[in-house]
Amino acid sequence: VYKKQGHMWNQHFFFLMIRRPPRSTQSRSSAASDVYKRQSQYRGMTSRLVLSSNGRLVISAQDDYSIRIWCQKEHKQIHQFSAAHTNWIGALAITSDDKYLVSVADDGVTKIWDIENKKLVQTYYDERGKVNALVITSDNKLIISASASGSINIQEFNTDSQKRVIQKAHSEIINSFALTADNKYLVSGASDNSIKIWDLTTLQLVHEIQDAHENSVRKVVVTSDSRYIISSSQDRRIKIWDFQTKKLLHTFEKAHDDGVYHLALTSDNNYLVSIAGDKQIKVWNLQTRQLIHTEQAHAAQVVALAMSSNSQYFATSSTDRTIKVWELQLPRNKANSMLMELELSLIHI
Repeated sequence: VYKKQGHMWNQHFFFLMIRRPPRSTQSRSSAASDVYKRQSQYRGMTSRLVLSSNGRLVISAQDDYSIRIWCQKEHKQIHQFSAAHTNWIGALAITSDDKYLVSVADDGVTKIWDIENKKLVQTYYDERGKVNALVITSDNKLIISASASGSINIQEFNTDSQKRVIQKAHSEIINSFALTADNKYLVSGASDNSIKIWDLTTLQLVHEIQDAHENSVRKVVVTSDSRYIISSSQDRRIKIWDFQTKKLLHTFEKAHDDGVYHLALTSDNNYLVSIAGDKQIKVWNLQTRQLIHTEQAHAAQVVALAMSSNSQYFATSSTDRTIKVWELQLPRNKANSMLMELELSLIHI
């Protein structure tokens, strides 16, 4: 345990997959060494991540087009969907009950996987091309994905019903989706620098924030009370918008030293985690609108971020070919939530 900038950070190093641990770890227990040997045979890069609601399962999309399921507590891979797709896997999403995983790829295919029974249960086909955005409604009824052409596809979950399409929703590729808690509205962010809000019942455009950023909008999230939209961009900024008035409330200028790729909100809406091409993780207090911690988390660009729905864990992956899972220990009462104090423990790599 050590102190850094007034925060307590505990680091416990357990290597999970992807690359061989440093020489200093070779003296660990034989059981741990066996795990290292098994997992170090695979050295691929992780493109996307999701976590189960309790953070016990970490699911990754790899550059060999496989999908891998990892047990967080045992620090090992427990299943692999080999050749899950025939092209780059652009997005993953998990149902709120942790039963199903949805993957979309640049091969134009969307697949639904049964996590418990480790099998493919449904396949949908769309146009080929780069796909970055995917979301499942919290009632697990709809799968919403983006097409390479900038259209939005809305498919009933695990049925063969005809999909609904919002044609040319954006003029460039859609990078992110976010839903309001009641599943009434969909927010989209795209490489055309805009943010749009859609009515999911009528499929009509409710509002557009043109030139929301000076460069591609990489990620959008909506607070659980549907009061705010938070966006990040290749322009290195993070912005907070009022959902009702659509007015800009705050900008974190130069939030990172490179494009801000992903954001994750804690369930109490008080803290925001961001990752970027500058190799860093940053944690922001949204009540005080202050940066409360910066961690040089990886040796290369951090490309994926996912948080468990209980906000206890989040995972990051990097082009350095590692996955790291972090335990986020938040203040237990509102009286403490304004303090610039939290504990972030690296529990395994």
